[in-house]
Amino acid sequence: MSTTDVIDTLVGIAPGSPLDELRARRPESRTHAQGSYDALFAPADVSHASIPERAAIATFVASLHRQESAVAHYRARLEGEGDERIAATSSSQHPPRSFPPSAPTGTSPPTTPPRASRARASRSTTSPPATCSATDSPPPSNTHIY
Repeated sequence: MSTTDVIDTLVGIAPGSPLDELRARRPESRTHAQGSYDALFAPADVSHASIPERAAIATFVASLHRQESAVAHYRARLEGEGDERIAATSSSQHPPRSFPPSAPTGTSPPTTPPRASRARASRSTTSPPATCSATDSPPPSNTHIY
């Protein structure tokens, strides 16, 4: 018999399902995931960030990642906290800003070095790329590695 954690709730894993049985093989993962959630949303000290503030941040971050089930979960938690001022900032009347789809995993967008670096690069002579080994000292602080 497994116990339900926040991941089961957010993903919609039904007790006894094949995915539940798979997750039950690693009970420490459930314990630690739920422990992290509890540390964020049921902390002993809320002097740095209130529970409604934490729920608002979680709602915002989930919306940035387009995780609708997480947005709904954290928005419900936020509304349940009773802080109308914060809940209003995250209401469904104000959907998150739409961002273009991200690049596929494992790829990086092309980068262009800053203008000054391009100028230095065009004046420099061609030399083989530097190699490093574990015994080499770090490069000088004025060296830019791209």
